Amino acid sequence: MVDDLSSVMSELAQMKRDIRKLKSSLRLEAAAIDEGGLTVISDNPGLVVQGLLRVTGVEIVSGELQLTGELTVNGPWTLAGNGDITGNVDLIGDMDVTGDVNVTGAGRVKVGSNLTLNPATSGGAIEFGSSDIVESGGALVISRGSYSVALQPSGIQITAGGHTVRVSSSGIQLLGIPTISGTGLPTDAVGIDSGGYLYKATP
Repeated sequence: MVDDLSSVMSELAQMKRDIRKLKSSLRLEAAAIDEGGLTVISDNPGLVVQGLLRVTGVEIVSGELQLTGELTVNGPWTLAGNGDITGNVDLIGDMDVTGDVNVTGAGRVKVGSNLTLNPATSGGAIEFGSSDIVESGGALVISRGSYSVALQPSGIQITAGGHTVRVSSSGIQLLGIPTISGTGLPTDAVGIDSGGYLYKATP
């Protein structure tokens, strides 16, 4: 007696259709992962995504995160912990700093094109154009070319060219006053000429 092979042939035909469908289908097409999650255990190559990776919700990374290429962050962000930035950084917009800003080494702070905070000049200087404000020898000196005002521990000194005025607890001292003879004034007496300039009388 010959068995009816029609059911066997039908099953074989269905298996062929299933195999053909598996060979032509896209793996994980329209796949969904439920609460069990997805775990990839591989150091090389690990999980490789070619194309767009879209994450909706919270993304938590434990360990080192390396990014190569452009990074764009839209919306509020918070960085907690110590960090280093290597390379040039452009800040567009306002910035509020709570705490100190320390510029170490010989670094300078440039404000615009004409103002620089320079720690390498004397004990530190504020430089703008041909003028500067420096700390030198315990004095705060404001200078422009050959003109300067020095706030010294002992008093104030104003210098213009070869002329100096010193004001201290001892009095007012004038140095480099032009001398004029034949004025009829006593020697070393101080007078004022027609232009309003001080002079010292000589014999």
